[in-house]
Amino acid sequence: TVLVCEAAANASAEAEGRLRFVLLSTAGVDNPVGHEQGVRSPAERALLAVLAAALPPYADSVQATDRVAKSPLCRRGVEWVVLRPDDFAEGPAPPGGYLALASPNSLFNAKTTHIASIGDFAADLLISDAMWKRWRGRMPYLIDAE
Repeated sequence: TVLVCEAAANASAEAEGRLRFVLLSTAGVDNPVGHEQGVRSPAERALLAVLAAALPPYADSVQATDRVAKSPLCRRGVEWVVLRPDDFAEGPAPPGGYLALASPNSLFNAKTTHIASIGDFAADLLISDAMWKRWRGRMPYLIDAE
């Protein structure tokens, strides 16, 4: 992640304007800058600590999110959004589209996020200035609209 942040900062220094960076994470990763305190139950926090210790891919997601949110390299000339989809599902996006929420759902009440919805949201972020302004520097929790 450090190399990605460094490359992004260098690229934005060469480009006019700011670089937009979207990181795909997971609903199990909390916002490391403290905007979600009190959202997780003690049981959820304990489970997430075990997952971070036992599953290297999950630990990598936590570390990458932390670096993007806190690193001066990722803040210098780079605007970022960390996407946190819930349970992945294959197939087309549902007719209702997606919902982007400010805070995650309970781990014990997971929702579905189609991979196509993740792609739709990421594309919308990158092409819509209004949507980018709404979510930049934030970590939306992404689920399919029901």
